[in-house]
Amino acid sequence: MPKTVQNLIDRMAHPLQSFGLVGLITGAGLAWLLSVILLDQFALFVPMALAASAFGIWFLAQAATGQPWALALMTSFVLIVPNISFIERDLSESTNLDAQKGLKLALWLAMGIVAAARWPSYKQLLGDRLVSAFLLFSLLGSLSTLWSPTPAYTAAGGLSLVASLLFCSAIAAELSDGMFFKTIVGSMVLYMALNLAAALFVPGVSWALSIGDEDTYRLSGVASHPNVLAKEIASFICLGVPLALMRNNRRLAIGLGALGFAIIVMTGSRTSLIAITAAFAIPAVLQTRAALGPLVWAGTILVGSVLVLMSTGLLSLPANMLGSMSRGGDGSEILTITGRTELWGFVWEKILQAPLLGHGFNTAQTVLSLEWWGQPDAAVGAHNMWLQSLLTLGIVGTIPFAYSHFTIATRGLSNSRILSRHIGIYIFILGLAEVGIAAHPSILTYAAFLAIGRDAMARRSSPNPPIITQDH
Repeated sequence: MPKTVQNLIDRMAHPLQSFGLVGLITGAGLAWLLSVILLDQFALFVPMALAASAFGIWFLAQAATGQPWALALMTSFVLIVPNISFIERDLSESTNLDAQKGLKLALWLAMGIVAAARWPSYKQLLGDRLVSAFLLFSLLGSLSTLWSPTPAYTAAGGLSLVASLLFCSAIAAELSDGMFFKTIVGSMVLYMALNLAAALFVPGVSWALSIGDEDTYRLSGVASHPNVLAKEIASFICLGVPLALMRNNRRLAIGLGALGFAIIVMTGSRTSLIAITAAFAIPAVLQTRAALGPLVWAGTILVGSVLVLMSTGLLSLPANMLGSMSRGGDGSEILTITGRTELWGFVWEKILQAPLLGHGFNTAQTVLSLEWWGQPDAAVGAHNMWLQSLLTLGIVGTIPFAYSHFTIATRGLSNSRILSRHIGIYIFILGLAEVGIAAHPSILTYAAFLAIGRDAMARRSSPNPPIITQDH
């Protein structure tokens, strides 16, 4: 960043610090007196809004100037607050701007400002091949605005992906080991506690009735859907548990993992449960007995082949067995992976319409919903990370995207000293049935970017260092 811009940020932060609480109270009081005359009964909200805005600007200035406490608090805010669903919206209107999306848009803008201000501290991390591959994918997502049928939505999604990657790189570079550990684990504990509190005290809104089974409820907590909550908790597990183990705190690691797994079980999300189990089981097996490595891969290939044969009808199992395996008692749910195989065929037809550049980042619902004949909620995405990438950014965008995912997964299998090993495997497996991070940023995206940024920072200081060390 040019030195003049950095000086401008520093000058802006200094008077805001000097102004302090007295200035905020005085300004709010004067605004209230004026609003009493002009707005009558709405006067109370004016000083509150002005005070909140002044505090937000002051806090953003603190983060932009690199104050560790501000960067840590902003990271916790990013990891927790956008996950809280406070409005209900129709899936057909999910591309329209609402309060929920407005909050995320404002947060992405703030992340971009901080990332731009902290550029000197992390710019060398972009030389890491994994970080640069994700950055290229993000930039292509922004560029796809030029041919997107929903340019505003695509621009917001692409720029938010760039801002998220750069912000997480700044956090990975600037927070100390102890601060990074406390921020991630503290955010994880707070978010799990928030969801458990919702399950106990507001069960009417935090438990969702399972489709096809009127006697089964699934925990959605403060998230928008049980499956979404499962992915959020799994993302925290992939960061929090390894961090605790790297600090030799096994009790904390076991406690975080056990509580997180329990919440995922309560969500009833089979995909996340399988993916998070594999994310920890596969590296453990490979690390414990190298000879079992080929068996693990062979088993994975075998299970995948069986699923493909079952979904195409080339392999059949007894109907009662399939019914017992499905959530709603319908064996076709297993054969079609809850209807995903039908959608994948339809998605592939749309991919062939724009194979090179795709239809534009975050345009999946717009492209699919117009002609999709199945359940409306299925058309919000491709329900497969690779198909989602091909659909939205074509072959050009999928090349760096695929490279980044294969790299992060293989690094996790070959090196037990990196933070991204579990999140990489989790995303890779989850991506077989979900869009992963091929859509707008979520906690899964932030967790992956924080992990690879931390790994890149560690490789700068030493060829093979521990990611987290004990404080002395």
